[in-house]
Amino acid sequence: MPKYIVITGPTGSGKTAVADAICEAAVGEIISADSRQVYKGLDVGTNLSPTRAPQHLVSFLSPGKAYSAAEFFEAARAAERDIAVRGKLPVIAGGTGLYIKTLFDGGLDAMPSADHALRARLSGLSTAGIYEKLKSVDPASADKNIGNPQRLLRALEVFELTGVPMSLRRDPARRDSRRARYYCAGLSVERNILRAGLAARARRMVSGGLIDETRRVLGEGHPRSCPAFTGIGYRAVFDFIDGKIDSETLIERIAVDTIKYAKRQTTWFRTQTPPDKWYDASQPAAVTASQILSDAAKNGG
Repeated sequence: MPKYIVITGPTGSGKTAVADAICEAAVGEIISADSRQVYKGLDVGTNLSPTRAPQHLVSFLSPGKAYSAAEFFEAARAAERDIAVRGKLPVIAGGTGLYIKTLFDGGLDAMPSADHALRARLSGLSTAGIYEKLKSVDPASADKNIGNPQRLLRALEVFELTGVPMSLRRDPARRDSRRARYYCAGLSVERNILRAGLAARARRMVSGGLIDETRRVLGEGHPRSCPAFTGIGYRAVFDFIDGKIDSETLIERIAVDTIKYAKRQTTWFRTQTPPDKWYDASQPAAVTASQILSDAAKNGG
């Protein structure tokens, strides 16, 4: 069997539940690959679910701190080693596609640390200006990240610091070697079922303390612009706090934004990090877990 199992799929597909069932059956521990669940104090807003198995890389970071894919890779690799050396199975589960890709690729080659002075200078440009500047030196990264200002800025920063486009900084040999160490299972949900589930989840989040949780974190001195609040739903929450929308509109906006995100995730996982096999997420988690463990054993034989 490959050393590690990876569970991917859109938000709301039940990745954590399946990972937990795998851990129960095979004595494992979960490594989260979710860029929002790293933040402390935002369990409702990031939909952090309790599990029987221990979870790594969740609820450890201040809402005011940024967290990069390179940092995730190093932390996940350390967690993998720690779990494996104790004779347990590392199970990586999450929907942040870039985290999964970085894991499969073997990290980012010699990426420079953030240069705050350079970032301050580049931040004076508009998003369109950053895009045009990046496109002149690294068109692949510019087009790939056109809808993500933070990644556009990072790609331009990397080029300015190293003179090498980010799109060329991958090591194919290392990527192939790393990918062979994983069995990747993708969870698939019929579109209407997923939409209904995400709409219901948005309502549960609002009734389950999302507003109070957000107010508490704001009250701790974290601004609305802090990294943790770039996640889905928080702009709508701020509008509700400001009295601009009512609770039903809040729920609707969170649901719509989450459904759009799920669609983007599905596209990513099908094109950027295709799994070894897709599984029907509408069946019980224990059934899916059993199928994944069986297929992983065959794949690793």
